[in-house]
Amino acid sequence: MASISDSTATITAHQDGNAEYLAATASITLTVDKATLTVTPDAGQHKSYGEDDPEFTCQVSGWKYEDAANATGILSGALSRASGSNAGVYSLTQGTLSAGSNYDIQFIPGVKFTIDKADQSITGFLPADTAILLGDQINLTAISSSDLPVTYESSNTDTATINGNLITAVGLGTTVITANQAGDNNYNPAPALTCTLTVVSVLVPVTDVSLNEHTLELLVGESETLTATVSPDNATNHAVIWRSNNESVATVNNGLVHAVGEGSAWITATATSDYDSGIADSCLVTVTGATGISTVDESSSVTVGFSDCTLYIDSPAAEQIEVYSISGKLLHRVRKRAGKASFTVSNSEWVLIIRGSSGWVKRIITD
Repeated sequence: MASISDSTATITAHQDGNAEYLAATASITLTVDKATLTVTPDAGQHKSYGEDDPEFTCQVSGWKYEDAANATGILSGALSRASGSNAGVYSLTQGTLSAGSNYDIQFIPGVKFTIDKADQSITGFLPADTAILLGDQINLTAISSSDLPVTYESSNTDTATINGNLITAVGLGTTVITANQAGDNNYNPAPALTCTLTVVSVLVPVTDVSLNEHTLELLVGESETLTATVSPDNATNHAVIWRSNNESVATVNNGLVHAVGEGSAWITATATSDYDSGIADSCLVTVTGATGISTVDESSSVTVGFSDCTLYIDSPAAEQIEVYSISGKLLHRVRKRAGKASFTVSNSEWVLIIRGSSGWVKRIITD
């Protein structure tokens, strides 16, 4: 006979006896101790400053019987880390990770999680080539994606000087104006932007800007280069500013148009100088789908992101994730747990389609 309570078992043996022997009973109590799982966090886990923490991963050993095959059903909770949001190194901890009633956890300390400095960029600077009349001034309004202040310098102070954000043209000639953001404890330095500034005594204004194409039809993921011709040939400033009125459909960088989503967008090249009265020309870009994959669901509550060859996914289901090129080629297939997860993805595509087996489809731009 056996009597079991919690982690103990009492084994009782009984003999009724006979005419020669008395009845006898003997008992023994057995204690069933918990087994020990060894949990070792994976080395090399990191993120960039400002990003959400990934799901911390680890190696688990010490499973008994067939429990390893049901590890996700036994383990609950998650690893954690020392608090802090600034770039630096933080210890990984056991957090809320537990293994049910049959296992104790031996957590191996000492593995670190790194918050890397984030990259940043500068926008809103002068066009690459700009002309200004002698004695005129330009107020510089570049901003950094980190919101840290942008500083400026002139390579030839005999041509143009800078006081804070204000350029003053003091002599005929050319100078290179550079916009810098040096970074701080949480941000890497931004790539510097430069502008060749020409100071002239007489400006020849632009009279016309003409694009080589006025309509384009592209598939999602395709690119096409537009060329802007500025007239007259002797105009002081031949630079143009490129803009898209719908960057969810098409983006433009120095005339190179990327089709990123279905729909239409106007791509416009505008003469840059105040003296040129905003003379411009535009091209209507129409983009259609090409993935062969079910319609992208922008309304889904699932969120995806991509940074430094790492794909970040936050979806409520434990599911299979498939990563496709824009043409529909399967690039990766992985399994994820419910909630947030991250995966390393080797990628040369600048648009990816992400599909979850629970039914959602998302598109991300990787560059």
